[in-house]
Order: sequence, then structure tokens, then C-alpha cells
Amino acid sequence: MRRTLVLGLLFSCAQPSAPDAAPGDISAAPASASSPKAPAEASPWMEDEGQLPPPGDCVGTVSDTLTCTTDRVGQVISTDGNDVFGNYSCGLPNGPSLQDGPDLVWEFVCPSTGNVVIDWYGLDCDIDLYVLDDTCDGDFGCVAGANDGDIIPGRLDWMCTEGLTYYLVIEGWGYGQLAANGGCSPMDTEGNFTVTVDTAASSACIEICDDGIDNNADGLTDCDDLSCVGDPACAGIESCMNGVDDDLDGLDDCDDVDCPDSDLDG
Repeated sequence: MRRTLVLGLLFSCAQPSAPDAAPGDISAAPASASSPKAPAEASPWMEDEGQLPPPGDCVGTVSDTLTCTTDRVGQVISTDGNDVFGNYSCGLPNGPSLQDGPDLVWEFVCPSTGNVVIDWYGLDCDIDLYVLDDTCDGDFGCVAGANDGDIIPGRLDWMCTEGLTYYLVIEGWGYGQLAANGGCSPMDTEGNFTVTVDTAASSACIEICDDGIDNNADGLTDCDDLSCVGDPACAGIESCMNGVDDDLDGLDDCDDVDCPDSDLDG
């Protein structure tokens, strides 16, 4: 199941994006010297791995918190050309790159160690996505990135560790540049795109059995979810729709007197 965020950026679009690629393909050939994706500038950690990374850049810039079950339709507006980050040490297919367009930052706390899958589509201009670790630093903490260099749908699949905070940065590469292959013109002031979290494909988005939330977005919450069978939080509690005798009284689901519509509850 997918949870959708519909977002808009207030930027104008100007210069051509990189050569066309197949939709969703982030394994295309690396950018050439003529590619608009500039290579990353040299950074101290590249030259001296013993040097500690500087503080992150996310303080005061995080616009929202994302979860596996985020379901939000709205618009994010940026009129000040906010450009928090510059260099990124990761990214496919174009490798480390320098970004000078406006960006948006969201915080994500990993619910369980595993992968998280993010899709995006419906782009007016070229955007790039990066995931940063809890240092929130493009040089020192770049976990994964997608910088395909075109107005095409994409998917970013990355690993997270339970309890750690990550930052999803959406870079408006094409905003402030003219996208010659369509979608934006110098008169445009708004660039739209859609981002979805694919919970079904994300192993990190498991059901937490005692928080009152349908974490994996399958329509079942806590002990009603089959993935919570055997979880200590559900011990001795009869779930009325999972086909399991949770409280070990010989009766399951609606045959159990603990269920409101049981045949035994009178």
C-alpha cells in the first residue's frame, strides 16, 4: 500500500536538464563533463578520513516529520530560494554532486531495521532526492541519493537502523533552471511532484504491536495484525480477526467470548 504526499515548490525553471533516461532508471551511465550535475567540491573528510564531521545543517530547516503511514495532500511553498545543502557524497547514477537549487527537508525516524522505499513521479522539473543520516550532512552523512538528471519518475530504496533519525532532502535542481524537455518555462513559478512511501515494499515499516497505529498500512492495528501473533504485547489478548487462538482458551476469533460478536457472548 502506498501513502502519498503531494507537494509543490515555488521556483521558476530555467536551463536544460541532463540527457533522457528510461523512467525509474537510476543505473544509467554517469554524467559526462557536459552534464548539468556538477561534481562535488572537495571536502575535508574526503582528504582526511580522521577528521570529525562538522555539525549538520538541519537545525531549523526541517519542515515536517515523515512516517511509514504518512498520508498528506498539500503544498510546500518556498519563496526564499532556500539552499541549505551544497555537496552530496552519494547519488546514482551521477555520483557525488554539487547542488545549488532550493531544497526541502523532512525528518524520518526508523521504526525497525530494514529498507525504506520512496517513489516520486508527476514532476514538472528535475528534482533529486537524498537521504542523510543523523548528522544531516551531505558530505559526511549521505546514505543514498537519486540524481538521474531528468524529469522522470524514480525510486529510492535505502536501509535504515531502528531508532535512528534520517533526513530526506528533496533538491530542486530544475527549479530556477529551464527544463528544455518540457514541463517548465521561465514564466513558471510553481513546480509540482508527488512522493509516495511504499509501505508494502518497505521491510522497516513493520507493525508495532502496542502503539495504536496501523504501522504497515494493511488495515489491521496492533494485536489484530497477523504480524503481531506471538508478540509479548499481545500475550493473552484475543484478537478477533486473525484466525489465531491468542489467549489459548481453545476458541479463536468470533468463537471466543472475548470478542464482541461472539456466538458465546449471549
